[in-house]
Amino acid sequence: MQQKIQWHPAFCSAMELEFLDDSENLLFDREYNLSSKPLQIDLLIVTKKKDLVLKSIIGKIFRSHNIMEFKSPRDGLGIDDYFKALAYACLYKSFGTSDNAILVEDITVTLVRDLKPKKLLAWFTENGYAVERPYGGIYYIRKEGFFITQVVVTSEVSREESRWLSRLTENLTQQDMRTMVSDMQKTQGKHERECADAVLEVVMRANTELFHTAKEEADMCKALEELMAPEIEAIKQKILTEGLAEGRAEGRAEGREEGRAEGREEGRAEGESRLSSLINVLLKARRFADAERVTEDKVYRQKLYQEYNL
Repeated sequence: MQQKIQWHPAFCSAMELEFLDDSENLLFDREYNLSSKPLQIDLLIVTKKKDLVLKSIIGKIFRSHNIMEFKSPRDGLGIDDYFKALAYACLYKSFGTSDNAILVEDITVTLVRDLKPKKLLAWFTENGYAVERPYGGIYYIRKEGFFITQVVVTSEVSREESRWLSRLTENLTQQDMRTMVSDMQKTQGKHERECADAVLEVVMRANTELFHTAKEEADMCKALEELMAPEIEAIKQKILTEGLAEGRAEGRAEGREEGRAEGREEGRAEGESRLSSLINVLLKARRFADAERVTEDKVYRQKLYQEYNL
């Protein structure tokens, strides 16, 4: 059974990277809780300065409070999804610190999807909304009495204008992959690198075959191995810890101090040997996505052990 890809954290990370040039003036709140019950906005972006003009084309429409809803590649984006986002915006406005503390004109709604929601855009036109396309893949939706809204179609936006969000897709190209790796190598600072890692992780899972074909390009292989070095080290530490725990359990079963010590050493040695063999095989086969996946999927890790008779 294919493991479900967690697109939303990568979306939030991609958006932080898209707004990197203005990050000091923005507050990012992931899965913003609208109440004590599980009503969550995918991403809330609050500007620190009034009338701030953002550099990213996705943020040109932004006001003080910006609600973003993301649909993963296989999810639809329909009329009810639009009204659900409006409901979130209404609830968010109503939770201000005082009556009308947050003005209607200071709130925007952004709907993000990989493919163009043709029926929804047609519905807007048929029902008196003004629809314009100021940038490729970005549609502004306006109607009197409603929150300013934009629909972002990531498969249509410029790869240069939106280097991270546009690549949250199951249809990554070889050129996209090369550019992502190059952009990853240019990241600076711990938080920026963590966001980039989150995007790369999801993109690799969604485009496994494409990353496997990277073995034909020596430079790409080397770059990917360097980028994955932290993940590989995490795999080592996790499995070594488990091996040590198993060794201790065996030692306790012996009921002697000598047995516990021996068990610890055997567990450590076995875990390290097994880990090294698995990682070496995966890297040699350029199975980068699999090397990353075993970090959190113990069942899959055991399956790979069996696959390679380790």
